[in-house]
Amino acid sequence: AVVVQPEGSPPPPRDFRPESLDKPSVQLESIVLPLLRPVLFVQDNDFGITTLKYWQDRLNTARDKIKAGIPAVGRIELKNHDSYAWNGTAWLVRPDVAVTNKHVALAFAAKQNGRWVYRTNSVGKQIKSKIDFREEYQRPAEEELDVVGILYVEDGDSPDIAFLQVKPDPARSTVILLAKEVKANTEIVTIGYPKYDSSIPDP
Repeated sequence: AVVVQPEGSPPPPRDFRPESLDKPSVQLESIVLPLLRPVLFVQDNDFGITTLKYWQDRLNTARDKIKAGIPAVGRIELKNHDSYAWNGTAWLVRPDVAVTNKHVALAFAAKQNGRWVYRTNSVGKQIKSKIDFREEYQRPAEEELDVVGILYVEDGDSPDIAFLQVKPDPARSTVILLAKEVKANTEIVTIGYPKYDSSIPDP
């Protein structure tokens, strides 16, 4: 969801240094930075508020756009995996197609005879996955779609992307459409489920 800068809004906080985003450093790997990119919990298909007026003005302007995308974003749940009960985020781009990261998909996908299949765990059981679209902070509700196939996973050192086939739900029509154009320095919102990363110094 693109965040539109409102007219007459205050300048960025003193600690906001856009030039730092152009330098290869740990900040480029940090989705959440307390003063640069705050995190807000999602509850009931809506999101909270931040104490940073700079961001709150932008979020208020774009709230309807962001809320429209939340129901299309879910957490990948895993069954029979040796280490993980869940592993990352997926979002619907068609009622029966979800996108995730390659590194997420490789936790349960493997290439075999030229096609992508589910991995097996250490005792030979096939790993299965679902996407839960209501996995929200302090909310018990579930809204899962079965992942029924692995359509495509990028190979080698290519973009970190994969496509999953899901069993569509006729009641679920929310998808996230790709932008026709993305301009430099556009402010965006990321919706998802970040996991612990040992390379990031600030948990």
